[in-house]
Amino acid sequence: MRIREFAQREGWTLKEVADRSGVSYNTVKSYARSPGMAMADIGALLKLARTFDVSIEELLDFVEPEKNPATSQIQEWADKSIGKQK
Repeated sequence: MRIREFAQREGWTLKEVADRSGVSYNTVKSYARSPGMAMADIGALLKLARTFDVSIEELLDFVEPEKNPATSQIQEWADKSIGKQK
């Protein structure tokens, strides 16, 4: 995951990411350390992506959003799932 990259871009510590996102510090730290995400919680991922104002795909470094037309549909579904208004 790109949590450290996005945190550095914003000038935040991992503790600040946790506080701003509402995701526990231990979870943020674990995700930032882990190259994989076998047990990642979708709710935590949605909160983190929203905190950084990026898509889940960008957070997970799966694909570049502009190269995948399904990305906007996935993000739209995720936003609706957590009640985010566009």
